[in-house]
Amino acid sequence: MKRKVNEEEIEKLHQFVQSRFVEFYDVELELVDHLANGIEIQWHENPELSFEEAKQIEFKKFGIFGFTGVVEQKEAELTSIYIKNLKEHFISFFSFPKIVFSLAVFLVLFTLGYKGGEVGQSILMITLITLFVLYMGVGTYWNFQIKKSRKNGNKYILDSVAIKVFFGGIVMPIIIQTPNFLSISLRHYSIIALVVLCLNILLLGLWSYLTIFVFKPYFSQEMIKYKQRYIA
Repeated sequence: MKRKVNEEEIEKLHQFVQSRFVEFYDVELELVDHLANGIEIQWHENPELSFEEAKQIEFKKFGIFGFTGVVEQKEAELTSIYIKNLKEHFISFFSFPKIVFSLAVFLVLFTLGYKGGEVGQSILMITLITLFVLYMGVGTYWNFQIKKSRKNGNKYILDSVAIKVFFGGIVMPIIIQTPNFLSISLRHYSIIALVVLCLNILLLGLWSYLTIFVFKPYFSQEMIKYKQRYIA
């Protein structure tokens, strides 16, 4: 009769995976299942192996980084998939016919800054700051909501991916440099600075729209469906 991993041994595998700093419940389940299958295959080939010996043999197959490499790879793959999807939506605003809208917004911003003098420039600055604060605020609050929702539950890999995608992507350098850029622009106004300022507002505005009003609702539903797979 083929030897199977029993419930007590499954629990030991859970404890073993957790002790190797795997914080995501879904990844833990996958690793436990992988280890259990590997152990049973070893028992089929060598029934004399103890559970601990078979477990250590399976664990060594993960290399020097152990489970950490698996977690990082899975997280990176999922993040890449969702960011790629967001980028495709973002780039579509610079292809016909959406590019007409993007150009129109840029021209309105540039005209406001060029014709409006100091008042117009101030409005542009306030607009960029508002977008910056809105974007960071929504992302921070969403991160808080995600952590709060798992306070008495399990942590899933999509919880981490959600925030990485939200704060990643094409315009992240703009977000990081926004405070510095505002400081420089206020001291050295020029046509080039105005063009860059208007582009920053446009890019940050489009990315904020996509992440807040397209990605966030969609990903929230994805997280619900994903977690339901692991609810017994």
